[in-house]
Amino acid sequence: APGVVSLREWQESALGFACAFGVLELTILAGRFLQAEDREGTLPLLMMLPRRRFAIAWAKLLGGLWVAVAPLILVGFGVFGYLSRDLYRYGSRSEFEWFVAMMVGFACFLHWVTFYSLWIRWGATVLAIATVWVMVAVIDVTAVNEARSFIVLGSMVTVALHAGILLRLGKLAAR
Repeated sequence: APGVVSLREWQESALGFACAFGVLELTILAGRFLQAEDREGTLPLLMMLPRRRFAIAWAKLLGGLWVAVAPLILVGFGVFGYLSRDLYRYGSRSEFEWFVAMMVGFACFLHWVTFYSLWIRWGATVLAIATVWVMVAVIDVTAVNEARSFIVLGSMVTVALHAGILLRLGKLAAR
């Protein structure tokens, strides 16, 4: 009947909404992850602890995971919906590669948001979206297998952003 939404369509839209809400919440958390420490002036105190910067950042991330449990569950529901629908329907390896590329891209995006939030007060999310968009455009123009190329490039950029975030933490603590 026209205008009647099937249960499957409702489930897919609910999973999409849950995933989008989770992505939005994780983006906000990534932006505030370390920026709040800098804004409140507690970052130099954290860096004075007799621990390496990596250990301090890792402990802060693990402590923040409690706040991120709900959005991670929502993203998990969305990912599960994507996997159960598309991998069952197509069952191809390329679909799985695109899924992995999407997850690597999301992790890279969250790292860009965190990195930019340590440099600028406002606009870190928009700048991160633009940066990931440029990465995707460059790969789209130059690569033969876009999914694999994005997995490799996204992973390398994410590791480099770890180092950049740790270096920036040291500079912010020294001010």
